[in-house]
Amino acid sequence: MMHKKKQVKISEIVIPKYLPIFNDTRHKHIILTSGRAGTKSSYAAIRSDYQIISDRNGSVVVLRKHHNKLRKKWKSWYNARVRNFSFYRVWTVAYVPYLYNMEVTEDGTILSGQIGIDYVSAGNIYLVSWNNGRVTECIFTFPKTVNRKKYVQVQHHKIGADMYVIENTVLECLTGSREGRELTLAEWKQIRPFATLAPRMETHSPEPQFVIDRLNIVNNADEDESNPMGVAIFANSIDVLKKIDIEYDSYSSEFELGRKRIFVAPEMLKNVDGSPAFDPEDTGFYRLPDDYDKGKEGLIHEIDMDLRADLHSKAINDDLNYLSLKCGFGTERTSDRQDVSMGAMSLWEYRMKYYGETGAQAKAAVQQPAEVIE
Repeated sequence: MMHKKKQVKISEIVIPKYLPIFNDTRHKHIILTSGRAGTKSSYAAIRSDYQIISDRNGSVVVLRKHHNKLRKKWKSWYNARVRNFSFYRVWTVAYVPYLYNMEVTEDGTILSGQIGIDYVSAGNIYLVSWNNGRVTECIFTFPKTVNRKKYVQVQHHKIGADMYVIENTVLECLTGSREGRELTLAEWKQIRPFATLAPRMETHSPEPQFVIDRLNIVNNADEDESNPMGVAIFANSIDVLKKIDIEYDSYSSEFELGRKRIFVAPEMLKNVDGSPAFDPEDTGFYRLPDDYDKGKEGLIHEIDMDLRADLHSKAINDDLNYLSLKCGFGTERTSDRQDVSMGAMSLWEYRMKYYGETGAQAKAAVQQPAEVIE
């Protein structure tokens, strides 16, 4: 539990020009107008994560507009948001405080130190005891690699007589072994990340020294209905994801198999000097059989398949909308309605997209007094 961990300062990941506005609470709306798109997107993602984590009632709203350049900026912000927080792809996480840079007396009394927080993903969380969704005892694992050797710190948070007790164990990962080898206290003290790790700590507090965080979604994926672990935001949409994968694979095969092919008579495959008339690696040209019907086929026979692009595109977009709806994001049409209400999308653009009207028809319809979006 007690080990050094690198701290990342905001000043190290945000350009100096943006630092004065990072903690600005006086201005409600801030527009970033300078710097590369990636710089602004990264700043917005970092500031969003900081707002959500540090402020108990914190929330972030990002507006987008239907414009090609702004779409690229929106996409870069979204990608940066996923890189920094990855909240929607991790169904359960834990935050575990620890001490580092400690000053310890010979009898083990801690005189001073700094507090850090470990971020633990779902794969390294093992629940032991819980009651009505509240986790009371838990085991966390912290994989580490030292000198190309892999180790795992196993940390058990359990309830003692009148306080929480934290017990630590270090395992060495061995090839071909699922359990690994448990190291002695003397052995792990020789390994740098575990040099100050205590085998047992009494917290002198009845409160757990960890926080379990999960999405506010009912866990209906586990047979045990009392399981307090969360589920991914797409947990109930796996069937839709598989269907989209099949549709996209079919769409790709449509272009691969539906390419234009030209069948050429054998006598046309070589030039007068005997050199090849066509590139033998070109998959667009094929040789007709020697006994082909010259009167019926001709010297060149072209086959051009009709692609079912529209059908595939509609199927994929329909299921993407359904996936968005099942994940709680609403459909594209719902999003566009919100854009219209906020002024980010004009009403005539909305009519063109969903009513199939031309630009002139949509603009003329918008001028009518009784306009209702269906």
